[in-house]
Amino acid sequence: MRTIAKFVCSCGIALLSVTAWPQDAHPSAQERLTTAKQLYTQEGPKAALPEFEEALKMFQADKDRHGEAIVLGFIANCQRKLENLDKALEFAQQALRMKEELGDRDEIGKTHNQLGLIYWERSNYHEAIQHLQQAIEIASTADDKELEGSARNNLGLVFDEQGDYKRSLEQYQRALELHRSTHFERGEGDTLGNIGGVYLLLGRFKEALPYYQQALAISERLGLKPASSDDLGNIALCLAGTGDIDGALKTFDHALEVAHETGLPKEEADWHKGKGTTLVGLGRFDAALREYAAAEQVYEQAGLKRELVEALADTGNLYELLGDAIGAEERFERALRLAREIGNTSGESAGLLAMGDLERRRKKYELADTHFKQALKKARGAGEEGTVVSALLQQAMNNLDRKQYESAMRTASEGKEVAERSGNVPALALSRYTLGEVRRSQGQFQQAIEEYSAAQALQQQLRDPELAWRIHYGQGQTLAAREKTDDAIASYKEAIRIIEETRSGIAEERFQAGYIEDRYQVYVALVELLLKLNKPDDAFLYSEKLRARAYFDLLGGDPPAIGEPAQQRRRELREQIQTLRKAVRKEYSIPENERRGHALELFSSELAEAERDYAALLDNSFSVTGYTSAPGGTLLSATEIQHLLPADTALIEYVVGRQMVSIFLVTPSSVVGMPVQIKSESLSSRTELLRGLISERRPEWIEPARGLRKVLLDPIRSDGHLSSIHQLLIVPDGVLNYVPFAAFPMATNRFLGEEFTIAYLPAAAALERDPKTRGGTTLLAMAPSGAKLPNESSVLPPAS
Repeated sequence: MRTIAKFVCSCGIALLSVTAWPQDAHPSAQERLTTAKQLYTQEGPKAALPEFEEALKMFQADKDRHGEAIVLGFIANCQRKLENLDKALEFAQQALRMKEELGDRDEIGKTHNQLGLIYWERSNYHEAIQHLQQAIEIASTADDKELEGSARNNLGLVFDEQGDYKRSLEQYQRALELHRSTHFERGEGDTLGNIGGVYLLLGRFKEALPYYQQALAISERLGLKPASSDDLGNIALCLAGTGDIDGALKTFDHALEVAHETGLPKEEADWHKGKGTTLVGLGRFDAALREYAAAEQVYEQAGLKRELVEALADTGNLYELLGDAIGAEERFERALRLAREIGNTSGESAGLLAMGDLERRRKKYELADTHFKQALKKARGAGEEGTVVSALLQQAMNNLDRKQYESAMRTASEGKEVAERSGNVPALALSRYTLGEVRRSQGQFQQAIEEYSAAQALQQQLRDPELAWRIHYGQGQTLAAREKTDDAIASYKEAIRIIEETRSGIAEERFQAGYIEDRYQVYVALVELLLKLNKPDDAFLYSEKLRARAYFDLLGGDPPAIGEPAQQRRRELREQIQTLRKAVRKEYSIPENERRGHALELFSSELAEAERDYAALLDNSFSVTGYTSAPGGTLLSATEIQHLLPADTALIEYVVGRQMVSIFLVTPSSVVGMPVQIKSESLSSRTELLRGLISERRPEWIEPARGLRKVLLDPIRSDGHLSSIHQLLIVPDGVLNYVPFAAFPMATNRFLGEEFTIAYLPAAAALERDPKTRGGTTLLAMAPSGAKLPNESSVLPPAS
């Protein structure tokens, strides 16, 4: 989220207090100065600078020191606008010396204000504060409220840069009072926008909103269309943050319209991206992709190639989120080509990392390694230590996937060293986690625990839930390998708690491709461990937690008993938490001696408060509705499922892990859980073989079907658990959704579907539905895309 900081400069042309020129000044010098000022207003500082320089020569020739000092100030302002800060400082200091010699206190104050801005842009905050405070003192003594308001506004900008938002707000509020007392509306609008910007940065969207709305009213009244576009865009961001999505989308459209009319291509594209991001949060991915595409088109037409590189990367990330690897690859490759074309090293490195990550997910490890090495080389050449660490750690995880443990250890250790040297806490936390993963994979369990613990200590500063659950998962796996089962269960449960706490925000920026698969394995690990300890009831509950989440979301998301105000408050708090977590992470990513202590303290305290409010809101919602910790529905225990089953009915639920399948059998009289050793790859290949033979109508399909029956059904039939059962409710998982259980051949020369009535459920929780949803008449029918079904022509209407 980015706002445009506005500042009030009393030495600039548009916001300059009109200087009273002496009556005896040389007319030609005045004419030259007037021409320069007009050029500045119409064509900008580059065109006006030569005219100001000619005017300076004329005033010097006339020995008019007052005029000379004034023009020096104008030249300094041109140089500052042209980002020639050394020259700007030289001219401003020269103007100040002359004005001090002349004893012109009013002009001295204005030049101190100008010097404050120059030092602010040079990031010399100590000098900036000194000059701005002198400007304030002079203006206050002379009762020059316009100058004082200007200087206080600019002093607020300095405090913003230092992260001291409490002091910046104090200056902005005082500046606002002064602007209003002098009816200086342009200054008032700029200061209102700056106040809104602070609250927006803190994720306090409701507080930011009225300031931007007031700024917009002034911008529209004064006919300042560029400012209006900025204000509208920031209002839209605030509305999205407060959960008013419809209002946000409408306001983005208004901002887009104004930016397009005014000829502001960058702002127009930025608001397309902002609207697209809002739509992603709603799960309206097609619409989001259209907005991202519009942003790309505007950037391209305007020749904004650097911005286009970033937009293409954003679109690629969205395609990756949607599982469209081809679409993601096209965007990443284009972004990479463009970055190389314009010499954008950081964009090139980011593109290579994205491509490497994509290939790693495809298990094309050699190609991924090539991309990571190229990114590392580029980042080292450019001195981008943050990207260096990212490349090293991605390379380490890729080596770990390939079981190249020594290489993984070497690159992860180097990443840790770079992170420590640069003071990059997020990168250091990730490197310690990565080292933990390498140590665990090598069987060095004590060292793995030490690395995970170090990562956890750093993560507690960052408050990053994505890293937190991964650390707990790694700890659980390590503890389980050491037979410390109670501690392992506690770690797995903590990982799941963190996952479920953030599940309601699964469509946010933090959701990445691969997240679902990784999260799935946490539940699987806990289910398998609980079954190993002969705790089938507990294991069944977490099996249900795994699958019932998606089922409840499909049925309608939040519990109906939670009113719209509470839901909107939840959305607002989620946005605030996300904004603040990014801010905390950004502060910790820079060296310690450069961190803004005031900002970090404020971000952390605001984040802690928002997280407490969010947790309290969830707890209250669930206690009122009687729902479990899962937003959206009730999880049923195995005992509760037993009470819902007819006497002749059994429920069979599967959980597919990497090395085994966990099978649960729930009947009215018993709950059984058992692990069956079979690799997921073997299960997938057997299923594909069976489906292929059936689709080709070959008689050989009987044997693979019988083999799957022996794995998936025989273990629970051997002890006579199904002797009095006539109906089976099957809850498949993963690849088992493609297994035709009813076609399993039985020893009686019959099929399973002939011996039992079979029904399929997405989760056992489907046995109990909310009374309001029972008896509905809605039917959802689905068929494969481009289906080749035997009776397709008889059941499907012809294509129109």
